[in-house]
Amino acid sequence: MFADPQIKARKMRRELKATNGGKGTVPVVANPVNIAGEDTTASKAPPMLGEDTEAVLKDVLGLDAKAIKGLRKAGTI
Repeated sequence: MFADPQIKARKMRRELKATNGGKGTVPVVANPVNIAGEDTTASKAPPMLGEDTEAVLKDVLGLDAKAIKGLRKAGTI
């Protein structure tokens, strides 16, 4: 993706600080919408695979710790 001529010409490659403990950076494509004088790039990198799983199960689906532990034990997550 980063080799695409349009990505290069528009300088759309950005490096955002990794969210997994702050180690390293994650390359991302900048927002294609340009607003004069504004940076429309995301302020943080997307989560790593599984990074938000527990929060989603707990906060969105309402599962308790016991149910989440059961899903882990079963290999579902």
